[in-house]
Amino acid sequence: VISAVLTEGHSNSESFGGMLSRLDRNIFEVTYVLLAEQEHAGIASFTRRHPEDRSFVWRKEAGDVSNGSWTNRMAKEIESWEMDIIFHFELSMSSYARRLGMQRLAPVQVNSIGHPITSGHDRSIIQYYISWAAAELPLEEAQAHYTEELIMLPSDI
Repeated sequence: VISAVLTEGHSNSESFGGMLSRLDRNIFEVTYVLLAEQEHAGIASFTRRHPEDRSFVWRKEAGDVSNGSWTNRMAKEIESWEMDIIFHFELSMSSYARRLGMQRLAPVQVNSIGHPITSGHDRSIIQYYISWAAAELPLEEAQAHYTEELIMLPSDI
């Protein structure tokens, strides 16, 4: 899970925290990465429910400049983990997340509900977008607005 809003009390963390906490750790190894754009940003408490989960809080370093070198440094670290799936809470709410989302860092990459809009990235980079049926037009109509394959969760969950 990579997000700039993986913080305590943020609506995205509140929306997905329970589901991520209930993932079967016999099937999934879970790593959380908070891309902290704010000095006060602390990672959400649900990320500490399972001692085997890994959590990282990343910030730009003093020597980072606006040329994107920090993105490449973070991407190399993420690639070294050889993850099967990367779940981005959002690629539309953070320049940090958006830049990392432009790179293919895992075989499957998923975007979701920061705002119910596409990443705009080619499907070869971000394959899926997870949304709620209540936030979307009917599937066939809604899909036309996404570069990713749209997966809609039922409205009643």
